[in-house]
Amino acid sequence: MEFSYFNDALLSFLHSSPTPFHATDSMRNALLKEGFVELLEEDNWVIEEGGDTLLHVMNLL
Repeated sequence: MEFSYFNDALLSFLHSSPTPFHATDSMRNALLKEGFVELLEEDNWVIEEGGDTLLHVMNLL
């Protein structure tokens, strides 16, 4: 990975995440874009072995 790409991505993340709430939302969106499945606290979960999942509880991942 080139440092300039890393720096640009990091600066973009920091710019879009001025608060912890925004940082959590940015990470959630990045994980969903990569194919993770979101599990909501109020839902019944079906978890597949080896699957990529993220748990979203009260704006925490």
